[in-house]
Amino acid sequence: MNIVTLDGVPLNPGDLDWQPLRGLGDLTVYDHTTPEQLEERISDAEIIFTNKVKIPASAFDAAPQLKLISVLATGYDVIDLQAARDRKVTVCNVPSYSAAFTAQTAIALLMELTHHTALHADAVRAGAWSAQKYFSFWKKPLIELNGKVLLLVGTGNIGSRVGEIAAAFGMKVLAAQLPGRESTKSTFERISLEEGLTQADVISLHCPLTDQTRQ
Repeated sequence: MNIVTLDGVPLNPGDLDWQPLRGLGDLTVYDHTTPEQLEERISDAEIIFTNKVKIPASAFDAAPQLKLISVLATGYDVIDLQAARDRKVTVCNVPSYSAAFTAQTAIALLMELTHHTALHADAVRAGAWSAQKYFSFWKKPLIELNGKVLLLVGTGNIGSRVGEIAAAFGMKVLAAQLPGRESTKSTFERISLEEGLTQADVISLHCPLTDQTRQ
């Protein structure tokens, strides 16, 4: 089996071992691949691993033996899925591997917006708090999350985790029913998107870009 990894560095900057994949076939690992290099590098490939490198429809013509494209991440919008279907090439990804960390990042950004942590930390180190007449200091308003309303647009693995963390802060968590989508089970109160937008203090988007979610 001829296996080609198009951009190994995003997944493995040098601290992981490719040997398990080498046990499956003849593996070639490229650190990076430009659009101009793509067709030549996949011409004999039966399996392609990609992370950020796009596989457009034209690339499938350059890889007549291709059977599988595996995306080394969750998002698979780098692949022309219709072209893969037309040529009966299987496409797979790695769902959920970063759900916890992505949710943590979303909450970290929310905390930065409400507490301006970096700004205040730098100011304190520079002596701004020590210079205050009273033991009270802020450079921007500090917003308490307890009691605020968070609207989740998308309650999959990531959105649900964001909601759980927000609930622990005392936030009221609502889940938006996306237009045209069938209702799905949610641990959070589900309301229409339009109604949720009128109530929300914070909106957190965790849905893919589709014709239903565009704009």
